[in-house]
Formats: sequence, C-alpha cells, structure tokens
Amino acid sequence: MTLYDADQQYDYRGNFSREVWSQVGLGSRAYAEARNGDA
Repeated sequence: MTLYDADQQYDYRGNFSREVWSQVGLGSRAYAEARNGDA
C-alpha cells in the first residue's frame, strides 16, 4: 500500500513555497525481496 500527499512541507529546495508530491509505502519483507530481485 502506498499513500501519496501533496504538501508544501516537502518543498525543501523552494523554501516551502510550492506543493510537492511525496509518498510512503508499506509492504512485507517478501514483497521487497521479490521487487528487488532477491527472491
């Protein structure tokens, strides 16, 4: 599951003046290993 959000708090280069998309992903270790080709 991945959550997306656009907020000015993520604009580190533009002095927090524009909205920037950021994401946080949650998954199992097996998914990460399969995605990275470790499986």
